[in-house]
Amino acid sequence: MDINKLIIKLAELNPSEEQLRKLFTKYNLTYLLPAIQKSSNKLIQKEKFANENRLLSPFILDEIVINKIEEKYKLKVDKREIKGEILAGYKLYTRDKVVDNTLSSIIKRINPANAKAKA
Repeated sequence: MDINKLIIKLAELNPSEEQLRKLFTKYNLTYLLPAIQKSSNKLIQKEKFANENRLLSPFILDEIVINKIEEKYKLKVDKREIKGEILAGYKLYTRDKVVDNTLSSIIKRINPANAKAKA
């Protein structure tokens, strides 16, 4: 069973904590609880950011750069985040897609054979 579908179905039913505990105990499904918690946290994060355009970069970007990105993708950046794991470039999460223009992504696009060899 797909964990995400289970989480959505449970959310629709809106059972109490006691009902959930009884259900999972009765059907010996308590082993699923860690996976359900992890997946539900991801779904919550996804929903939280669903209406935001987020720009991630390794350092604070100049307004001119942000304006160019907004012009290029015809959108307004709602939130900016600094992410140390991005060495250079940026990653843009929009309402309907992810634009990955980080250095590591660009290198993989230039030389996909090299990226596969290291994986």
